[in-house]
Amino acid sequence: KHQSIEGGFVTGTAPEFPIVVEENFTFYNVYLDDGPMTGIFLDQKEVRKKIRDYYAKGRQLLNLFSYTGAFSVIAATADSQTTSVDLANRSR
Repeated sequence: KHQSIEGGFVTGTAPEFPIVVEENFTFYNVYLDDGPMTGIFLDQKEVRKKIRDYYAKGRQLLNLFSYTGAFSVIAATADSQTTSVDLANRSR
């Protein structure tokens, strides 16, 4: 059986979501109040940078697992044409 993970704030006032974070001069919306999937996976930071700096320039990107769209966003900053597909409800 699937258990839900509930979030909460320890102290202070909850911000309005999404919040905007900057990574490698690119900005992303992040939802810290939407369970364990925050909207950007930090362990992929260097992969996104390499896509932007070495692989995406002027190319077409088909992102078939685009849950948050972060790879498509970074490719688009390098003038790549992107198509993003994902079955997760959040991606709709």
